[in-house]
Amino acid sequence: MHKGIIILTQAEHRDEALTNVEVFLDMYKDQVWDWYAIGNRWHNALAPKDKLKEFNEWVRKEFSDAFIEEHGGYQPQKLETPENREKIQNKWQELGLKGINSYYSGFGFGLDDSEDDYNVIPLRDCIDTVKEWVRDLDKEIENEWKEMVEIKNEMNENEDKRKLLKSTLAYKSKKFSEVVGDYFSDNSNVYDETTGYGERIPNEEDIDKYWAVMVDIHF
Repeated sequence: MHKGIIILTQAEHRDEALTNVEVFLDMYKDQVWDWYAIGNRWHNALAPKDKLKEFNEWVRKEFSDAFIEEHGGYQPQKLETPENREKIQNKWQELGLKGINSYYSGFGFGLDDSEDDYNVIPLRDCIDTVKEWVRDLDKEIENEWKEMVEIKNEMNENEDKRKLLKSTLAYKSKKFSEVVGDYFSDNSNVYDETTGYGERIPNEEDIDKYWAVMVDIHF
């Protein structure tokens, strides 16, 4: 499976931010991910929100027959053609956006990280997007705990399902510990590798010290 995660790191410049994140991710090989790529399927997630919204609305209107309304996705064979790619890229650049547009490759194939993109940018430039990605951990803790109690009660009432329910409870307990312990995991949305805190935005006075790095992990 693929998962997009925004990793925050304190750094003086782009290269340092990227190095920090790569060193951090190396600690989790074969634990959280089996391979990862910078940006990849999420290579424009941190682009300016207003311009990205205008661009996406234009594409959906211009190429409406390529979109599948049931799940909001699109058919690559209809949209990712040489002719359409050129037309879409021209609109992307017309709006002042940099790098390769979001519809060039829905699976992120052939999109190498470069300075001319939105994979690694100052946190200040994408703070509103990052805030939207942050999970509500207090709510998750409450929900996970409630589910574990329900499973435990069912175990006591249903001996036939006890073995299966124990396995489910063990899985839920692991997920619960990840949330409570601020662990980096495949459930993370935003993780501050500098402080070791998950799903938190740095204090306002520290935001300008941070960079945001968009990572596509596979697990």
